Amino acid sequence: MPLHNRGQVVSVLNIETYSGNTLTKDDFDLITAVGLDVELAIEQARLYTALRESNEKYQLVVNNVREVIFRCTDGYLTLLNNVTGKDSLVIR
Repeated sequence: MPLHNRGQVVSVLNIETYSGNTLTKDDFDLITAVGLDVELAIEQARLYTALRESNEKYQLVVNNVREVIFRCTDGYLTLLNNVTGKDSLVIR
């Protein structure tokens, strides 16, 4: 059974029986369900890896910029990089 990710075959799930018994429709349905779960796991692993790599790039930029980078939420400024040596500033 081919395993797909983003429309491309990325692997193959191979199930064999050596007992001489033919696989039934129930066997095939189970194999198909397992295959779909494996496809989902492959996609989740790809997304997790992409998110981790994106976060690493973001941290690299933020940690190496000499200017202050902050986020403003409800009147509070939160420093995203620590070039000032302080954790937060409050401006109203």
